Amino acid sequence: MKKITCLIVLLFTLNSCGTDYFYSSFTIRRELLWFTSLADQETLDTHAQMVGYTPTLNRFSSPSIIATPANYLVAIYENRNISGSDLDIYGINGNKKVEVTARISKNSSNFDNTVTVGNIKNLNPSSAHGSPVSFLTKEGDIVVLSTAGVGFAKDGVATEKTKIAVSISTDNGYNWTDWKDLDETVFESLKAYNRFYTTPGNGKTLRNGTLVCMIDYKTNYEEKARGAAILYSADNGKTWKIGGTLTYNGNTHRFAKIIAERTDGKLLIAAVSYTGTNDIATYNNTGSIAWYLADDLNSPINTFNVTGPEIIDANLVVVKVFERNSGGVISGDRIKYAYKGRAYDGILLAHSYPERKFQHQSGQQTVSNVTAISISGDDGKTWTMITNVVGKDESTNQAAFRHSGLAVFKDGSIGLAYEEGIGPSINDRQGFIPYYRRFGLSAISDGKYRYEGL
Repeated sequence: MKKITCLIVLLFTLNSCGTDYFYSSFTIRRELLWFTSLADQETLDTHAQMVGYTPTLNRFSSPSIIATPANYLVAIYENRNISGSDLDIYGINGNKKVEVTARISKNSSNFDNTVTVGNIKNLNPSSAHGSPVSFLTKEGDIVVLSTAGVGFAKDGVATEKTKIAVSISTDNGYNWTDWKDLDETVFESLKAYNRFYTTPGNGKTLRNGTLVCMIDYKTNYEEKARGAAILYSADNGKTWKIGGTLTYNGNTHRFAKIIAERTDGKLLIAAVSYTGTNDIATYNNTGSIAWYLADDLNSPINTFNVTGPEIIDANLVVVKVFERNSGGVISGDRIKYAYKGRAYDGILLAHSYPERKFQHQSGQQTVSNVTAISISGDDGKTWTMITNVVGKDESTNQAAFRHSGLAVFKDGSIGLAYEEGIGPSINDRQGFIPYYRRFGLSAISDGKYRYEGL
């Protein structure tokens, strides 16, 4: 009798993980068990292209990565059906054809199934959605917020407000609810403004299950973001509220993002410098990261002093890395780790590094604003840079830091969804494409740091 009961429980468990997991062969089941041991994470460093690239037809942007409880990896990104000459960093303005796409991986190596989030597939500007923020609920559902309508457009109809919409998947990203616009009453506390924009990437699920992210805001006649606000849901994405706000002093920053929930429950927030309206300016210019701290969801958001990381360059000049960050989005997640025999409850951060030289087959080249990883063991007060080389294959040498989403998986491996430059050389990028990289903390730190638990 006990054997029959156990069999029924096992079958029910497998069935709840998705139909192809239940009905598939044992090979497929093994693919879903892609977790890696800590010993193997000492050398773990894999690289996968999320989507194909057609420079004259599509531009892809704003990727994030979600690992569901059933071990499906779901990559979510913005798909712009526009010419490659459009370099505007904001995809949604009421005039562009933009949609949100999800691709699914069962083995953490390649992405096969392609699904349109929100079920709008005609890419009509009037029904466009983009700049996705993805969340994983404690129940295992995937929630995606997006910008819609006029987005961050300047001018236009003065009374028209930007729409923020939500779509939810309960089956590992295979099916999604239709986009549902958040009610205008959600933005009542921001009634002086009519333009909003979701900061793309991975949103945060707090320890109590609340989903939380940031949105930028401004008026229709302003070009730059005026400030940012906390947007959160306490019921798994069904309803949303505006929380605390911050002002970008002098309109100097944008894309505020919640990096992590600290051990004391406060929210660590960072924003990147306003470096220009298009991709070229964004990656040729740099500026300082602005740091903030919110005591809770609805409290005032105050500035926060951060130290480091600092490096000495080839000319023996001290470089403060966070003061020379690109205008792309940074991202982070919590991680427990060991360093020099001591355990830390830390925060991992993906950001840009000013530049590095490397030996290419055509000669030595310099790449600006490359992807770097730093770590903090004191809730974000001080930071140490671990590496400015995320991966070692040749294609990574062309990476420039743009929008990204970072997540620490259940096995302690680290997933990073980011955009990589495509082109014949570092300084001749013909576009960007979403990539997914998975690596071990020990691997990228040459064994100095070691994962200890979430």
